[in-house]
Amino acid sequence: MEGARYTCIKKDISKNHQDFFYNLLKKRRRSILIAQISLLIIGIALWETAAQLKWIDTFLTSSPSAIWKLFIEYTLHGKLFHHVGISVLETLVGFFCRNSIRPNCSYWTMVVQFLGKGIRPLSSNIK
Repeated sequence: MEGARYTCIKKDISKNHQDFFYNLLKKRRRSILIAQISLLIIGIALWETAAQLKWIDTFLTSSPSAIWKLFIEYTLHGKLFHHVGISVLETLVGFFCRNSIRPNCSYWTMVVQFLGKGIRPLSSNIK
């Protein structure tokens, strides 16, 4: 398993250099992960602050603390899967409605445009 971590490194580089670059790569990945987690925490903190100070409408966006309380409540009462199921069903219905209505709208837009080009010369003579 020791050799598996060096699969993307050229074979003519010494073991010490391979270890050095591997450790450098691990540090970079760790730094990126720490930055991502920090941004997530800062974003959630700003969201919570904005909700508490009424900078955002909590009816539309809620707040992390309210979402967490509701999550705990639904989990304890066994309603979580029911509500998740309803959300998934609504998403699927919206997806299928959109994908069935959109081609029809495109078709009728094309037909109306075609008829409009045919009628326009006739209607421009009417005064």
